[in-house]
Amino acid sequence: FESINQHVPSGSEMELFDLDSDSFGITFNVVHHDSSYNILGNYADSTYIGDRFEMFVENIKSELAWVKLIRKKYYQTANITQTEIDDTIRDITEDMSIKKYQVLEIYIKKENAADINTLVARLREDPRFELYAARFSEAPSASNGGNLGWINSGKMLSALEMRLSKMHINEVSDAILIGDGYYIVKLLQVFDPEKNKNFTPDKNEVKALLENQKMESLSKKMLQDVKQKAIIEVKV
Repeated sequence: FESINQHVPSGSEMELFDLDSDSFGITFNVVHHDSSYNILGNYADSTYIGDRFEMFVENIKSELAWVKLIRKKYYQTANITQTEIDDTIRDITEDMSIKKYQVLEIYIKKENAADINTLVARLREDPRFELYAARFSEAPSASNGGNLGWINSGKMLSALEMRLSKMHINEVSDAILIGDGYYIVKLLQVFDPEKNKNFTPDKNEVKALLENQKMESLSKKMLQDVKQKAIIEVKV
């Protein structure tokens, strides 16, 4: 691997920020140091960079400025109350008392499932389930590599949960016919409150979680407002 080191004056960018991202085989890490940011880039020898590194740096600088703007706006208009923290801790505690599964899925309609068993065989040999889900699955989750995240027991199709309850970690199921199509699922993890240690959330962690959620919501609203303003100005 070859390393790139780019020094970026902080200027009007946010005070503290750490970012790790991977784009086209290039991994960046942005670290705040004194009054500047160090942007480190790593890429394989076979990766063609050309003039794209400067473009990535500019994109990162834009992201830094945007995050600083969101944080400034957030701290001017919002705050996390103790009631919100207590309610969230209660909700997390209740949720962690329920058995749950982390699952990947592929769904294929009957009329397109002629080679479904061949697909199952490939999935059992090739660990890149997400790649196959993105290419072949007809479920909305295909855009996320078939990742359904954590699903609470009782919140999924009973036939799928029955199959998952008998599977081992990283096992791929047979094709399961439900209604008009076939499901193939891969079990990533299981949380069982009777076997696993319950997680007790820390108040500071919950407060940080709520702040991030509110800032994300504020970011989406501000971005939508900017887009709407741009549309209005174009129409005028």
